[in-house]
Amino acid sequence: MKRFLSSGLLRVSSIFVGLLVAAVFFTGSAHAANISVNSNADTAADDGVCTLREAITAANNDAASGLNPGECGAGAGTDTISFAITGLADYTVSGQSGYTIAPLSVLPAITQTVTIDGYTQSGSQANTAPSPEPFNGILLIEIDGQSAGFTAGSGTAALNFSAGSQSSTVRGLVINNFGLGETATGTADPSAILVGASAITIRGNYFGTDPTGMVRQQNLGCGVCMSANNSDDIIIGGLTPADRNIISGNKQVGISPNTDSDNWLIQGNYIGAAADGLTSIGNGDLAWAGGISLDNSVGHMVGGPDPAARNILSGNDSQGIAPDFTDNSTIEGNYVGVGYDGVTPLPNAGVGIGVGNTSQNIILRNNIVAHNLVGGIALTSAATGTKLYGNTVEANDENGGISVFGAINKQIGGGATGEGNIIRGNIRGGISVLAFNGLGVTTTNTTIQGNLIEDTQQDVLGIAPGVIVMNDATNTLIGGSGPGEGNTIRGNYVAGVAVQELSSSVLSVTVTPTNVAILGNSISGTIPAGGLFGSNSLGIDILSATDTTGPAPDGFPESYSDLGPNLNDATDPDTGPNNYMNFPIINDATQNGTNLAVNFDLDAADSPVDQYRVEFFANDTADTAGYAEGQAYRGSTIVTNGAGQLASLTLPANTDLTGRVLSATTTAIDAATPSDFGATSEFSQVRSITVLPQAALAETGDNALVYLLGLGTMLVVGVGLRRRATRH
Repeated sequence: MKRFLSSGLLRVSSIFVGLLVAAVFFTGSAHAANISVNSNADTAADDGVCTLREAITAANNDAASGLNPGECGAGAGTDTISFAITGLADYTVSGQSGYTIAPLSVLPAITQTVTIDGYTQSGSQANTAPSPEPFNGILLIEIDGQSAGFTAGSGTAALNFSAGSQSSTVRGLVINNFGLGETATGTADPSAILVGASAITIRGNYFGTDPTGMVRQQNLGCGVCMSANNSDDIIIGGLTPADRNIISGNKQVGISPNTDSDNWLIQGNYIGAAADGLTSIGNGDLAWAGGISLDNSVGHMVGGPDPAARNILSGNDSQGIAPDFTDNSTIEGNYVGVGYDGVTPLPNAGVGIGVGNTSQNIILRNNIVAHNLVGGIALTSAATGTKLYGNTVEANDENGGISVFGAINKQIGGGATGEGNIIRGNIRGGISVLAFNGLGVTTTNTTIQGNLIEDTQQDVLGIAPGVIVMNDATNTLIGGSGPGEGNTIRGNYVAGVAVQELSSSVLSVTVTPTNVAILGNSISGTIPAGGLFGSNSLGIDILSATDTTGPAPDGFPESYSDLGPNLNDATDPDTGPNNYMNFPIINDATQNGTNLAVNFDLDAADSPVDQYRVEFFANDTADTAGYAEGQAYRGSTIVTNGAGQLASLTLPANTDLTGRVLSATTTAIDAATPSDFGATSEFSQVRSITVLPQAALAETGDNALVYLLGLGTMLVVGVGLRRRATRH
């Protein structure tokens, strides 16, 4: 009996000890656990320490890494991998001890939901500065991959979130130098983070820099890329200061969803900039890479309407951001090519924003895009449906502010409040619209409205118009007939708007823009460029260029013709850019209070219904040839051809046109175009405006009689009109 009781007590004691061991080493087996990494070694052994490698394995397998005290525990829920490393520091930041984990081989892929939190290391501090202010965080856990022994093109990462890891979070880590020891590089080199599951959250990290965020320590792959299709709903950054990442210095792209990895939210980050927001540590020193590449996916938000969502996409070694085969995405409120202050140049070595191969809406809204070396914004490669609203695009190099090349249905600005873009100080012009159908580059249905386009800078040739429409681009609408749709185009070189045909002797082809409608704009202050262009400076210049070196279009024709005013010709039979539409001949212009009465002739031929919109503009002066620009739009009328036509325009109250001159343009009415308008002419020769004295009118007591007498005088003048000049 005693023996039985004794053996029973021993069994109970053994069970108790077993339960105690389980409680110590398998904490959280039925619920989430905190797995505390207490060593920066890279071992996987029952040696009494918990390494990051062991912690990931423990989280994946829901099993402890060993039986000795200090080993990793695990649980079945959403585990947290925290850090409590002590001992001699590998580096210091702001006087705090930091520790470097240097894997000797690839870390295990993450296959369960987990939070990896570097800010749990004692002395760490999440950033407290809101976007776009410089970072002030203290990151004390670094994962350095230079000893990991990756094979070139292996396509792995420091942390690889694989199937089963959905809804995981990583924060407070510095990840750098992955792939550094490779002898060759490829497009699948090791990255900081690969996501192969949905709803991964990435906040408060530095990828591609040292722990200060100021020195490049390059990962040969991406900062953050996808590794499996349908890696949706990824969050990179956020609206609070602690959410913000620095993703800079990576050899390939900083961030890139691809292949049906949709709905990524990217907010508040530095992508290409160092922690001070003014120093370049660029991503993407491969030609195709850059800050962000949104490829073969939809529904992304980069930035947002909240100022805290602003990303700094600057200082990259290629483009700032490039959506390609990406639809229904928004790029909003970002700084692209400037530092955190929105002013200091921090150029991307490529284009600021490059959009290609889109079929549905890409919205570019309220971004500052400046100082980029290959142009501000490029809409290319069969891109359709892109809209640009409220952006500031200035001081960009080489390809100017905005270029539209091989794109369809583009909207640059709009008539509503806040839709217009500010486009200023760009080299080679403000906006260029060009096509080359023979090379498969089709550009049609571009609308440019409500923008300020000013102060272009000359390129090596000297030409830098506010807007240039080139080659065989079709159906371009510059301005419009509705409120707010007109652009302000001023202080540009050679022309406010240029409509340019190109003849290529190398390709034995001439390509001609058609249906360029220019309506309701204010165009003034055009500057002569000199050089090939001499003293010519027109508000609208319709001209031809010749390229003898090719292959066109190379951007540098060797000669130009039809510079300066093109004279009208009887019945307007000629062909060429905008078919060299005839402008109106103004015979007389008289202001009577708020009425402006104009007598004019029209002899145009480009409307299928013989109807034309004739627009009138007041100018301070004419140039020496008797022509002017379109400084202030004063109204329009719709007419057919004929001499002695009358327009009665209503002026704003208190308008005084004393000493000013009137110019006009002709635009064809054409219901076959999306805008219902066809080609527009150059500006006409000017006519001085007669202003009837209001005091004298008031004394007569019969304003109507005086107005009729004035109108009669106009009609008499109209009878003896000069013969119209012939084009030379």
